[in-house]
Amino acid sequence: MKTVYICSKYCGTTKKFYIKANIFCRAACDAGCLPFAPRNIFFQFLDEEDKDEREKCLELSLELIKKADEIWVIGQDFTKLMEEEIAFAKTLDKKIRYFDCDMEEYDGRHIR
Repeated sequence: MKTVYICSKYCGTTKKFYIKANIFCRAACDAGCLPFAPRNIFFQFLDEEDKDEREKCLELSLELIKKADEIWVIGQDFTKLMEEEIAFAKTLDKKIRYFDCDMEEYDGRHIR
């Protein structure tokens, strides 16, 4: 089974974020993949507003990206953390797919 790293923006209310992240994970699951959305977990015990804890989140995320078969980037408004994850995945030649928030795939070639 293919593993998919869900790269999405943590924003809005916590409840709203978790609902959206779960929808993205469900879409990956329905596509026959094993999804993981680390911010769904990490920001339950790390403080997004604390610089050191954001760095810890990035460190943990990069370890998971190493293990993923694909990276699914959700949305078109990327945070700095998302941009770092995408750049790292590119250095590993990971397959990266881009989806809007309705899970419609789009061409990400214009993304740096």
